[in-house]
Amino acid sequence: MLRSGQSVHLTPKAFYLLTVLMDARPKALSNEELQQTIWPDTFASDVNLTGLIKEVRAAIADDARDSEHVKTLDGFGYSFASAVSVESDTAHAILVLPFQNATEDPELDYLCDGIAENVMNAFSRVPQLRVVSRRTAFRWKGEVVEAGKIGRQLGVDTVITGRVTQLQNRMTIQVEAVDVASARQFWGDRFLTSIDDVLRVEENIPREIARALQLRLSISDQSRLDHRYTSNSRAYDLYLRGRYHWNKRTEEGLRKAISYFEAAAATDPAYALPHAGLADVYVAIGSRDLIPTREAFALGRAHAERAIEFDPLLAEAHASMAAIEEVHYWQWAEARRRYCRAIELNPSYASAYQWYALHLARQGLAGEADLQMTKAIERDPLSVIILTNAALVAYLSRDYELAIRRVELALEIESQYEGTHLVMGAAQLMLGNYDAALSAFHNASQSPNHQTHTDAATGHALALSGRRAEALSIVERLRAMRSERHVSSIDFAMIFIGLEMFDDALEHFESAMREKSGWLVYLKTEPRLDPLREFPRFQTLLKRVGLSQ
Repeated sequence: MLRSGQSVHLTPKAFYLLTVLMDARPKALSNEELQQTIWPDTFASDVNLTGLIKEVRAAIADDARDSEHVKTLDGFGYSFASAVSVESDTAHAILVLPFQNATEDPELDYLCDGIAENVMNAFSRVPQLRVVSRRTAFRWKGEVVEAGKIGRQLGVDTVITGRVTQLQNRMTIQVEAVDVASARQFWGDRFLTSIDDVLRVEENIPREIARALQLRLSISDQSRLDHRYTSNSRAYDLYLRGRYHWNKRTEEGLRKAISYFEAAAATDPAYALPHAGLADVYVAIGSRDLIPTREAFALGRAHAERAIEFDPLLAEAHASMAAIEEVHYWQWAEARRRYCRAIELNPSYASAYQWYALHLARQGLAGEADLQMTKAIERDPLSVIILTNAALVAYLSRDYELAIRRVELALEIESQYEGTHLVMGAAQLMLGNYDAALSAFHNASQSPNHQTHTDAATGHALALSGRRAEALSIVERLRAMRSERHVSSIDFAMIFIGLEMFDDALEHFESAMREKSGWLVYLKTEPRLDPLREFPRFQTLLKRVGLSQ
């Protein structure tokens, strides 16, 4: 979009919202009308709409407190109240659907997934393109779909599909690109190759599609599109296998991912992507307190530094480093700088916006956090993890009803994700709905690899509801578990807060400080910690983490 002759970035959905409001002026449109217009044939939440309104206001320099252009009608909707015009320069939006495995061998799944993911990664490195994230695109894995219909639902311009067939060591990769507006295939090709030569084919696909789209790429953008991380087909294959297991997000999947990423890095010592993958794994393990956090984050930082050393423009490595700086070293300013750098390098990287939003929410910056989370949702609208974190942002800002509504949207997509039920339970607890909270925590505990944080949340809720003996039995069970696995001191502290054993809770928080628990970044804004806030020992903990009331 252009404002006063200057280019201003506006996502396609936000630009569409602006034009809808302008076309309707002076009539006001209800929230329901806008949601149905902007997101036809799919669900949308208040975070989508309010976030887009914030983005529109920021783009046109419109102050929400004294708006000249976009007027809010409380409890109804919005109207556009001035005679201005805008010109679009929005990014071309691309969806790469998972490539179909046309063989009967499930062992080929990792390769089909990897080809599709690397094609979308190549496009995402080009600033003038907006690419839908893998987590949303892969919702349709294994399904026969109508590309144009899905493209319209997600508000994209181009949908890319692929099909992989293998016969012995030879394979056929068939790829098509569809223009969503006309429902017309404007490019397609069929590549005959061997497993060892898949890298070359992958490089050709985005290059040919960019040419068919008649994109005017700068030398720098063309270089980003063509960038090759390795020429070693064995290292590449191992990396794809690692990402395949990483994307399962289970404890077993994370451990398998480590073995494949390490093998890929050993096969090609200058290959940046396996080190970025290892950084991602150790950040996830450390943030969940699955192993001692000092060990996890030290390994994560070493691999993130190695990835950046090999490729200074690798956005994923900068985002992982930002998470490490924040969650383990409590370097908030440096973390913010690195999140912004990751977004600058890859404006399509949904996880960078998501993690940045949490970074802001943990500091009590709810408005900024919501805006960044909206950008994450725009790029990855069907990600249960991102929608759950949008609920977490609302919970941390103490809007528990909003948190519950957002959780319900996440549960429409996937009902088994442990984190979603944890946020639901915490929000219900703060509303005094103990039975609903305990039911949600029970649902969280049904995850086959559920975290000890779920046991702690259950114990805390039991204590608050007067069931002290049951809460204390969970304390004893967690103590017994320490002989078999890592159990964070945070877990004990949470239960002791519910039991009003505040000295014990504070002692365990101090132990968590020595452990460098990844959970400590929530000290400032986690509502369940309110009973401790007036204690000088708690104030000292806040300062040590780099936060203050």
